[in-house]
Amino acid sequence: MTGEMHVGVATAVTIGAAVLLHIYARRKSRAAGRLVSHSDILTAVGRAGDSAPIVLVDEPGALVYLLPSLLSYTEQASLFQSLRSWGGWNRASDDFGEQTRLTAYCGEPGAIFSYVGLVCQPQTWPSWLGGPLERVNRVIAGPHGTRLTGCLLNNYEHGQGHIPWHSDEVRAHGDKKLIVALSTGGVRSFHLRRRMSQDDFMRIELPPGSALVMAGATQSHWEHALPLEQQAAPHRISLTFRSIEIGCEVGREPPHCITE
Repeated sequence: MTGEMHVGVATAVTIGAAVLLHIYARRKSRAAGRLVSHSDILTAVGRAGDSAPIVLVDEPGALVYLLPSLLSYTEQASLFQSLRSWGGWNRASDDFGEQTRLTAYCGEPGAIFSYVGLVCQPQTWPSWLGGPLERVNRVIAGPHGTRLTGCLLNNYEHGQGHIPWHSDEVRAHGDKKLIVALSTGGVRSFHLRRRMSQDDFMRIELPPGSALVMAGATQSHWEHALPLEQQAAPHRISLTFRSIEIGCEVGREPPHCITE
């Protein structure tokens, strides 16, 4: 097909034991549209995190990449145990009904996050989140020129939980929109595709301790899903750190669509 290419990437990631990361992609070549600023960001992230980012989307205004081991296996295992025993979880109901996963939201005072009819007031940061928060801000948010002030936590229990195709609400995420999804526990699949298209599709296995980063206008052009591919799916807890502007959502109605 003219102007298109098929991309298949298999990266072996050793975190205590070997975890195989598969990325299956069918997407157009956009080398000519690569922004120098993205290259600078990726270089800075690689230096701060001591590993090279795996780039999934790099186009004008939008950047998606994976850091396979932001946390060590031991660090993420300890964090996972703290998350499992934490009493802050809730099963919320949004515009589409009761959610299939447990969630919680933590953040700085005033870092309110609204999405699909929910208004999330931040709980105080648990002490055991201090280390991961410092790490994602230093390694990722710093090079992007912003700060992560809120975190939506998603608890996918064993054999349960999924999220259908969607794009995240980012109207409160500031000018330099940034979402960092830190994975702990078991390995599950993350699907990514261009909005309104069947051509650009990727399936990524997210290793424990990895960080998936979605920056800029990614949510305007791409959507993602976390399917329940098998009933024996392992227990996974993700932490989606966000660049919420303090006070941005105060007095505003819950959103029902994405507004850049």
